[in-house]
Amino acid sequence: MVEHGKNLHCQAATFGENLTVAGADEETVGIGDRFLWGTVILEVTQPRGPCANVDLYHRRTDLAQAMTLTVRCGWYMRVVCEGEAATRNVMIHHVVMDQRPSVRDAFLARHDLRTPLALRRRVHDAPALAPAWRRAVARTFA
Repeated sequence: MVEHGKNLHCQAATFGENLTVAGADEETVGIGDRFLWGTVILEVTQPRGPCANVDLYHRRTDLAQAMTLTVRCGWYMRVVCEGEAATRNVMIHHVVMDQRPSVRDAFLARHDLRTPLALRRRVHDAPALAPAWRRAVARTFA
């Protein structure tokens, strides 16, 4: 079920990502949300965990840690429907699904055991959540 959608603009990548969408962040994007890009349909499946490569790329030693502490992690998407999509001056439509945890919620469910158990279970039960991420969240229940 669609709660609402909005059009977003693409912009140049900073952290090696394949697609950067202005106006979308870890609070406004949720697990299961979809992005309509030309005739392509993408679905958010899990948060992205910053790694040491972001430090190397920007010649810093603290950027991955700062991204983790601020939960500015980004997210991964699966291709639901292949198609054609422009790469310059593009409008992408963000379809927000009802009753889904945000990317931020999912990141915290896996990485911060202070996250309430009810929220960790909600993340775990999100239908679009990637299997590996679901297993990692399940380990926090013990």
